[in-house]
Amino acid sequence: MINFYFFHIGENISLPKMMVKSIRITNSNSQIFQITDRFSPEIKNIDKCFRFDGNIKNIMKFRMEAYSNVELVDNVPALFLDTDMLILKKINHVDLFKKNEVVLCKREIGVDLRVNIHFKKMNMVEYKNSTMNEAWPYLGCFIAIKNTKCLDQMNEIYNKLETKYKIWYGDQIALKKFADFNNVDCVGENEYAHIPNNNKVPENTKILHFKGESLKNLMKEYFINYFK
Repeated sequence: MINFYFFHIGENISLPKMMVKSIRITNSNSQIFQITDRFSPEIKNIDKCFRFDGNIKNIMKFRMEAYSNVELVDNVPALFLDTDMLILKKINHVDLFKKNEVVLCKREIGVDLRVNIHFKKMNMVEYKNSTMNEAWPYLGCFIAIKNTKCLDQMNEIYNKLETKYKIWYGDQIALKKFADFNNVDCVGENEYAHIPNNNKVPENTKILHFKGESLKNLMKEYFINYFK
């Protein structure tokens, strides 16, 4: 068995509500835990809400800090997911954990695209001529763990990054730096964070990821198609 954890802040709860419902349908024996601030509404049908103080103006920093302070309930392996995801099938921990206690999701889409070093005027000259896969090979939307020590380490790595990466890409940089010096297992983006398009969703897809505003607007349509 594996339990699910997600971070959400704000009054708009449409995405996490759909994600939670998808988990309840496909992984009925799992527990679901929300991580949030002191004021955001609690999503219905979760098992527990963990509330923390943090800077809501820097969601990434808040999330990294909150993750590092969460305790795993009953020491059951945990899967941390973004809220713009739908879980289509049962997630078995034996399919994730092979040899190690941390599982990351390997980028498989757009791997050869060049990093836009001028994104948000960040001037990322250190990534000039780098591909997305070379710069950030692991996705920040998916982390599976058997203990929280790795989350502490990732947060420490994140806190040492340049200020420009504290809002964008910092979580993915922290994942890469962690994996450079620690053994991790990997799953693929196409199976565990598949980005839907007009084509049929592959049969082996376990999780859909509605990355970006245009896809988030389609999440309800897919939810109705799969779960109603």
